Amino acid sequence: MADKSVYKNEVDFEGTTNLKGTANLETTNLNGTTKCSGASSKFNYISDPIVAAASTTTTLTRAQSGGVVLITPNAALVVLPAVATAGQRFEFVMGGNYATANCTVSTADGVYIGAVVDGAGGNQASNGSSNDVVTFGANAVAGDRFECVSNGTAWYIVNGYTSAADGIAFSG
Repeated sequence: MADKSVYKNEVDFEGTTNLKGTANLETTNLNGTTKCSGASSKFNYISDPIVAAASTTTTLTRAQSGGVVLITPNAALVVLPAVATAGQRFEFVMGGNYATANCTVSTADGVYIGAVVDGAGGNQASNGSSNDVVTFGANAVAGDRFECVSNGTAWYIVNGYTSAADGIAFSG
């Protein structure tokens, strides 16, 4: 029987790393070439959400890229980091129904390009040239969401849904 190693803390792999069998990894940094085989070739992760509290401004950083931002209804403002680093990705999810004030996600620079699908069978689209604010408005409900990725000059909407035709709107 082969030795079994259990790593409970942080593990750094550098160079060529081959993982065979079942790999249960909590915090793992994989640098170089990584090959996975066996029970799963995908790393599924659960990260702590970034909470954008009501009536506050949450300014995101490049280091938070890949995170899910849970927006607490009523005047939460979220600001994306500079668009210059291509590949940054953020997902924004309404954590409750609209009650008294819009919530917004604005860009530090760059514009939004793309659209979100709405429950009425249409979509809510940015104009692709000047829209730098996404608003979760009066008809936004828990679970309305969008995901954006930077190409180095703009934030592309790669996924999104709002249950109402005007739950999410682009402006600026």
